[in-house]
Amino acid sequence: MEQHGNVSNNMLSKRLIYLVEVDILVFLLLVSGIGVGVALWENYHPHISRTAALPTVQITTPLITPPVKDPEMTTWLSSDGKAELQMQTVFYRDDSKTYRFYVRDIATDKKKEIFTNAVISSKTMEIPFNSWSPDNSYIFLEEIRDGSKRYLVVKSSGEPFAQGEQSLDVLVLFNKQNTGYTLNEVTGWADPTLLILTTKTPKGEEGPSYWFDVSGGEFIQLSTRF
Repeated sequence: MEQHGNVSNNMLSKRLIYLVEVDILVFLLLVSGIGVGVALWENYHPHISRTAALPTVQITTPLITPPVKDPEMTTWLSSDGKAELQMQTVFYRDDSKTYRFYVRDIATDKKKEIFTNAVISSKTMEIPFNSWSPDNSYIFLEEIRDGSKRYLVVKSSGEPFAQGEQSLDVLVLFNKQNTGYTLNEVTGWADPTLLILTTKTPKGEEGPSYWFDVSGGEFIQLSTRF
């Protein structure tokens, strides 16, 4: 009887071990299945991306100051009557001004803008009496502030000078020469490319006259005063 009981116990133990192994196998299969399912979900399920809203950019349009009245037009005919210089003045609320210069061909009635200059309220621009060069290639203009004059030379074609400048500032160029004299006045043309300059000494007395060669940018001191 004791031997028969031992056999029964052994069989029971083996059955229990078998059941435990089956349970473990089923558990492992379940775990493996869940892992495979998660992997498949991650690889094939579409991801939902979250995007943050961008901040709104405020675009500010710059204010354009309108003119306070209709532009004024001043004209000056060349000595041979073949061309006309036009100076248009635009006035703004802050008392600043913009000067636009045009050259009109009398024969064809075609005109071209050759120069523009914006100035502050205390400055004005004028067309001198003998602004045109003898061959109509150059024009000199006056910019006036508190009684002091600045002289600008431009090409009537509107083309820039050799160094790319749209105008030549005669006063600035003369001061760079360090002649010991100060520029007093530009009086007119001695030649198609030569402007006549008068000067003063440091004591305010009359100094020598000069030619300014606008084609080469050179100043030539003269023995005769003009």
